[in-house]
Amino acid sequence: MVAASGANLFMCLTARRSKYEQVLQPGMVLVIEPNAVTADGLFGIFFGHTFIITDGEPECVDGYPWELTVVR
Repeated sequence: MVAASGANLFMCLTARRSKYEQVLQPGMVLVIEPNAVTADGLFGIFFGHTFIITDGEPECVDGYPWELTVVR
């Protein structure tokens, strides 16, 4: 399983190759968690999606909506 979150995912995608780099292969699971936190650190949200890598398009398997609901 490969897990990446927020800035870590950005750094992984833009960083130079390392000896730990791995090509995603069919059957692997990828969890993407772009977590947002206010600048003062007092409020944050945790959300993400889980994908299975396939021969074609990756398959989102968690069933959560892509839109965020704002409650006021």
